[in-house]
Amino acid sequence: MSYVDSIVYYASGEEGINWKQNESRILEYFQSSMGIAYTKKSALTISWCTCFVMWVLEQSQMDPMPDVGTPPPKNFSVGRFIKSLDGKSGPGNAAGSHSYWGVYDAWSVRAGKYQPKAGDLFYLPSFNDHIGIIEEVLSNGQIVTLNGNSGPAKGEGFDPRFEASAQIGSGFVYRKTRNLRDGKAMHGGACWIEIPD
Repeated sequence: MSYVDSIVYYASGEEGINWKQNESRILEYFQSSMGIAYTKKSALTISWCTCFVMWVLEQSQMDPMPDVGTPPPKNFSVGRFIKSLDGKSGPGNAAGSHSYWGVYDAWSVRAGKYQPKAGDLFYLPSFNDHIGIIEEVLSNGQIVTLNGNSGPAKGEGFDPRFEASAQIGSGFVYRKTRNLRDGKAMHGGACWIEIPD
């Protein structure tokens, strides 16, 4: 099985994982990403989308792998995934609030130089520095994504899988169809992160 197929396999198997029913699994995501154990209380104070992605990459036996257990704030950062943006790397290579020191090439959606595929990652620097996994690319250009620490947006209805604490880390693994080619996402610096086959 290729890396991208394996990523889709493991990520899709996690859809719906939530604090109420799967606390130990979410804490596994933190262990994979941070290299240390977390408690639920401390984990709920962190937006854990990067932890979910790291766990999926680890299960898929990705090579190369982003750094694990780097000191804060880098351990929460999307920068560990990205080594170049639109073919540019090195000092000053940054978007959103992060510089990049990672292992995968990224392509700005706005530039239109890369067509994403299932198993790639996506990054939304202007939307809470969110990263997720592309499960499927639809014929209309939209993508179906799997997202750690996520859920329906305001106005889309309440989902009982949210942790009642309503802290930053109270989301769950959520499948969402997105249009990253719309003006808002493109102007917000949306990127595709290319995963090698």
